[in-house]
Amino acid sequence: MLRKSLQALVILLFIAFTSKGQNLPVDQNTGKITFINIVESAPLTEKDVFTIAQDFGKAKNWPVKSQDDAAYTIVFNAQIPVEYEAVKPGKKDKGVVKFTFSVFCKAGKYRYILTDFVHEGQNGAGSGGKLENTTADCGKDAMLAKSWVIIKNSTQTQVNALIEEFKKKVKEAQNDPAKKSDW
Repeated sequence: MLRKSLQALVILLFIAFTSKGQNLPVDQNTGKITFINIVESAPLTEKDVFTIAQDFGKAKNWPVKSQDDAAYTIVFNAQIPVEYEAVKPGKKDKGVVKFTFSVFCKAGKYRYILTDFVHEGQNGAGSGGKLENTTADCGKDAMLAKSWVIIKNSTQTQVNALIEEFKKKVKEAQNDPAKKSDW
């Protein structure tokens, strides 16, 4: 009995230790991991930013989930690759984290929202499911607890890089001398 209690305590401590560092932002209203921000984009028009968003998604080979040309909004079915330690020692598993990447454009500003993060294993690797889950849907026999943490941390890093890349594209257009009207 004491041995089982000690094993349970060790497992709980391991989960608590390995989940440390996971700081994916969770929306209080939806309970979903959500990256959201409003960014100034003057002197660009909503059409300028909308075109940048279209080109950005196209360059990533992300399919368009929905698009409203009149409202200057676009939503992509985005994904990023992830690699993590397999259950079998010395092996690596691969998968993708799928999510929606939305851009809403107005004159002088835009808002991006990235949400609905779901891990899918590839080539027989287990699928972890929604990243909000504390443990992977496929269970410990298909994915190590530390691999679930690696997937979440990799998602955090890659999504931050994607956001910065998109913001840089907009900033480059903002700084284009041809777009300036104050000359």
